[in-house]
Amino acid sequence: MVKILKLVKMSTLNLKIENLRGINTFEINVPIKKGIHIICGSNGIGKSTVMTTLSKIVYRNALNKYFKHSNNTAVISYAYENTTNTWKPNHKSSWSLTEKDESQISFDGIFESSFIYGNRFTDAHKSKIGKILSTKKEEFIDADQFVYEWLGFILKDNKKYYSNLKKTKSDFDLKKLDLSRPMYALITEDRIIHQCTMSSGEYLIISLLDYLKERLDTLKNDKQHEPAIVILDEADLALHPASQERLIEFFEEIYDKYNLCVYISTHSPVIISRINKEDIFLLDKDEKNNIEVTYNCYPGYAMRDVSLGYYFDRIILVEDVLAKAYIEKILRDKLSHLNALFQVICIGGYSGVINFHREAMRIRLGGAGCKIMSILDGDVETEVKQKFKDDIQAINLCFLPIDSLEKFLYINIIETKNRELFQKIESSFFRQKSLKTVINAHIQNTQNTSEKELKKGKKLWEELKSEALKQGATESRFIDFLCDLALKEVSNENLEKRLLSFLEKNT
Repeated sequence: MVKILKLVKMSTLNLKIENLRGINTFEINVPIKKGIHIICGSNGIGKSTVMTTLSKIVYRNALNKYFKHSNNTAVISYAYENTTNTWKPNHKSSWSLTEKDESQISFDGIFESSFIYGNRFTDAHKSKIGKILSTKKEEFIDADQFVYEWLGFILKDNKKYYSNLKKTKSDFDLKKLDLSRPMYALITEDRIIHQCTMSSGEYLIISLLDYLKERLDTLKNDKQHEPAIVILDEADLALHPASQERLIEFFEEIYDKYNLCVYISTHSPVIISRINKEDIFLLDKDEKNNIEVTYNCYPGYAMRDVSLGYYFDRIILVEDVLAKAYIEKILRDKLSHLNALFQVICIGGYSGVINFHREAMRIRLGGAGCKIMSILDGDVETEVKQKFKDDIQAINLCFLPIDSLEKFLYINIIETKNRELFQKIESSFFRQKSLKTVINAHIQNTQNTSEKELKKGKKLWEELKSEALKQGATESRFIDFLCDLALKEVSNENLEKRLLSFLEKNT
C-alpha cells in the first residue's frame, strides 16, 4: 500500500520537470509558507503545466488525470525536506514512483485548474441549461454567508449586494440535472436568475467560492503546523480589474484565518502589482523550451512581460510596497472623485524606478495614452537630483514628503519617542505583547548594528510587522494604519497638488 507522508516543518519545495508537453527542462523552488504567491509569465510559457504538476502535492491523482499518455521520457520530481519523489510514465499510460520507498510528499490543500479542466466550469454546458432552468424556488435555500458576502465584495465592493443569493438544497438530486455541484440562483418575488444565465464573472466567482468553502471547511485549521496549500490556475479569468484586485484582498483576508499558502497563476498586472517581490515567480522560456525562473521579482519588472496591451490612464512608479500604500492612501482619501484608471507599481530602488520609467515611456507601457509618474522616497532627493539631473528634466518625477515610512517610524518611536503615536500603534496592534517589549527586544537585538543601518528603519519595520501579524493583524491593515498616522503627522499638500495635476492632465 502507498503511504502518504504528512510533513509538519515549514520549508521549501523543489519541483523539476523534464520533457513534459512543451517544456524541455524546468526547475523551481517554492516556499511552503502562509501567504499569496504568484506564478506569472507571457502566454504559452507553460504556467498551466507548472501549476498542474504542482497540484500533485495536494491532489494525489493529478499526474494520471492531467498527463495521461505523456512522452515516456517525461520526468517530474518533487523534493521536500529529506524526501524525494520522482515520477515517470509507465507502460500502463499512467505514472509511477521510481524510488523504492514510495512515501509520497503530501499536503492538505485545494487544486482548482484552468478553464479546460477546472471544477468551476464542469456544469457550464448548454446541454444542461434547459434542465437547470426548470428548477423551482422551493428547491433552493439561502446561500452560505461566506459565498454571498465575498461574491458581493469581489464583484461589487458591497458584501450585501447578493444577500438574496440561494443554492439548491442539500437533499436536491443533482444527478437528475447532470450536475456535479450545487447550483445557485438569485431569487426575487417574481423571477429566478439561475447561475447559468448570470454573467461570466458571477458564474466564475460563485463556483470558485462554493468550491473553496466546501474544501476550506474540511481543512485542518492548525496554525502551529504547515499551511494548507491552495493552487489556482487562472483565478482572475473574466474579472474586471477592480474585481481582480478585490479577489486578492479576499485571499489576503482568509489566508491567515485558514492558514493557507495560496499559489495563483495570472497575467493580470492588477494582481501582480499587489504582491511582494519575494512572492512573485516570473517564468521565461528560451528557444529550446527550457523555462527559467526569476526570483525576488519586483511587480514592475514582472509586468513588462505580461502587461503590454493592458491599458491604464495613469501609472505611478514607486520604490517599495510601503511607498505604494502611502500613495494609494492619498489617492483614496483625497482624489477618489477622479475618473481615471490608475495603477501604482513598486519597482525597487530609486535607480530601478528611474530606469524603468525611461523604458516604460519607450514601450508605451499602459497604452499610447497612458501617462507615467515616479515618486521616490524623500531621503534620496538630494542624491537623485545630483546623479540623475538630465532624467529629472525628461520624466515626471517628485518625492515623498517623508524620508520613507520605515524612517518615519524609527524617528517617531526610537529617536523622538512620540508618545501619542506610540500609544495609537500599541492599542491597535500590540495587546498581547506590548509595543514597549517589542522595542526593547529590537534595541537588544541590534546592539552590534551600525547606527547608519539602524536609522534606515528597515530592521525596526520588519520586527514590528512580524509581531503585529503574530497578534492577529493582516499586513495590509497594519500598513494602512501606519500610512494614516504618517499622513496626519506630515503635510502632503504639495504632493496632493502634484498628483491632482498629474491625474487631471490630458496631455
